[in-house]
Amino acid sequence: MDTIDLTYPKGGHIMTLLDDLANVSKATYLCAVKQLLNSLPKNEAEAIAKAIDDPDTSATALSRVLAKHGHDVHRKTITRHRLRGHKEKGCVCP
Repeated sequence: MDTIDLTYPKGGHIMTLLDDLANVSKATYLCAVKQLLNSLPKNEAEAIAKAIDDPDTSATALSRVLAKHGHDVHRKTITRHRLRGHKEKGCVCP
């Protein structure tokens, strides 16, 4: 019966479950709104964040303004981002 070599070529040690878990990368999800805010100059990002957090600002109108300036953020994404912190309906970005 053939044997399978489970060693690393350079280290020569067998990977254990704990080794593999230590190397698992953390999931970092950023929604389209957060990605946009992170990519803009501070003054623009602050103005957009303020508009997003204002419940009187239409998500549809805001989405259209952003699209006019080359930023594809759907109204549903804006609405979901507004609900961040609500596990069932809200955005999961930090």
